[in-house]
Parts: sequence; C-alpha cells; structure tokens
Amino acid sequence: MQLGAEAPVATKTELRNLLPDLAASKGYVLDEIEDFTIDAAGEAYMIADSDGVDGPSGESLFLKLGKL
Repeated sequence: MQLGAEAPVATKTELRNLLPDLAASKGYVLDEIEDFTIDAAGEAYMIADSDGVDGPSGESLFLKLGKL
C-alpha cells in the first residue's frame, strides 16, 4: 500500500450466535472468546475463558463448533 493510500475496509457477516454453544453445558456462561480457528477440513473451533475474576472460577473451554 502506498503512503497516503486509503486502507481497505473489512466487512463482517454474522455466521452463528455462539451464546447457545457457550450455554450448552448448563453452567456458567464464559464471557470471552479468546481464539477462533477453522482447520483445513473446514471444522471450526473456539477457546473461551472467564479470567477468574469477580466470581467465576477461571475455567477455560475448548469447543468444536463443526462446519460453519
């Protein structure tokens, strides 16, 4: 990109509401998606945690979301 050139603007599209996935365990709903990836086979994964502050115990969750 040349100096002074306008940077491209990214657009976003909501593919899936992750709250039902986070609530599926019927326990505390973790409040932060830390990482998200899609592997070569098209399977999506996410990692969430609660940081262990203000009451939550600090647990982490690794969740396979399947193909999106």
